Amino acid sequence: MLVGADCGFRNTLTLTVELYDNGQGGSDPVRHDFAPVVAGRTLKVARHYGATAMSYQITPLAKVALHTVWNVDDGSGVLWPRVEYSVATNFDVAAGI
Repeated sequence: MLVGADCGFRNTLTLTVELYDNGQGGSDPVRHDFAPVVAGRTLKVARHYGATAMSYQITPLAKVALHTVWNVDDGSGVLWPRVEYSVATNFDVAAGI
């Protein structure tokens, strides 16, 4: 099950919040089974995840974004800042850490 909300503002700021319940995942990080991930059958091992995204169009050609994904059960997560630039029609360059 996935529940989320998006909001876009006139100044090009966009915000997204999502909560995800993986019915097949586990809530005990010690017992996570990574075999399905390695085999390519799933991307998630935990049961509950949260995510946020924020982006802002600096110019018509440049955008900055910040994405977060966290495991609600054990508190682990990832923070992903990103910069995108439109070099030409249908050709964008992006960098993130």
